[in-house]
Amino acid sequence: MDTNNPYSAPQTSLIEHEQQVYPVATSGWRFLNFLIDNVGQVAFAFLVGFSIYFSGLGSWYEALSPGQQFLLDIGIFIVYFATQEALWGRTLGKLITRTRVVTEHDQPITWKHAMLRSLVRLVPFEAFSFLSSSQPRGWHDRWTGTKVVSLRAADIEKARAAQESDQQSG
Repeated sequence: MDTNNPYSAPQTSLIEHEQQVYPVATSGWRFLNFLIDNVGQVAFAFLVGFSIYFSGLGSWYEALSPGQQFLLDIGIFIVYFATQEALWGRTLGKLITRTRVVTEHDQPITWKHAMLRSLVRLVPFEAFSFLSSSQPRGWHDRWTGTKVVSLRAADIEKARAAQESDQQSG
């Protein structure tokens, strides 16, 4: 006879879940993200332009004023960054460099965060905002409450060791 009661509470251990430590990505990885994403954004814009031209809408695009074309280009820029970051927390550059954007509290970002990050990237000289502090955080990080973290095992292990050392000394 089976003594298991299917209605009894499950018997599991209550071991505290260890939180993953993700270190902030270095300025070198951030710069590589910037370069890769610039290439990716240009390729994406080319594909959109190619699609417009061969879909028969080429004359429509040519009829746009330079200001309207500029606004369309900004839209393409925003779609490139916001869509990837909102859906996956990563752009092409972040995928290649094994980094991810998260909130300051290490939570996945929302569509709002992704859109705001993309809009702040349009601020003149924003790309140079990384040079103003010792932390590799640009305006699009600081103004939106986000950060880019490393997902590399070696970086995570270093951060975990540093955290354990801090806990033991404190």
